[in-house]
Amino acid sequence: MFLLFYTYGWSREILTVLMILRLVAYSGEPPLHWAVTPELYGFRNIGKISGIINTSVMIASTIAPIVGGVIRDIASSYRYVILSSAISSSVALLSLAILLKLYRKKRNKL
Repeated sequence: MFLLFYTYGWSREILTVLMILRLVAYSGEPPLHWAVTPELYGFRNIGKISGIINTSVMIASTIAPIVGGVIRDIASSYRYVILSSAISSSVALLSLAILLKLYRKKRNKL
């Protein structure tokens, strides 16, 4: 990834900052799964839900490189692969934020 952006003329300093931000953002994802799961589903179902989450992550880890390769072959550039990844991540984060807000609002009414 570093070499990909470096070839487009971005400075090494900007790329270093972007890579550190990416590391910080994605290193918080797995603990977030474990923090949110009991709040939404309770401790009784945590094993089943964590199995579903981990299976989904493994399936996505298998499919995403294939889809990314197809997009790269069609577009002849990684730009659209990175853009689609950023959009997908943003949609997932926004969906989670909305669902958590709705869940908390519902729970506070009870």
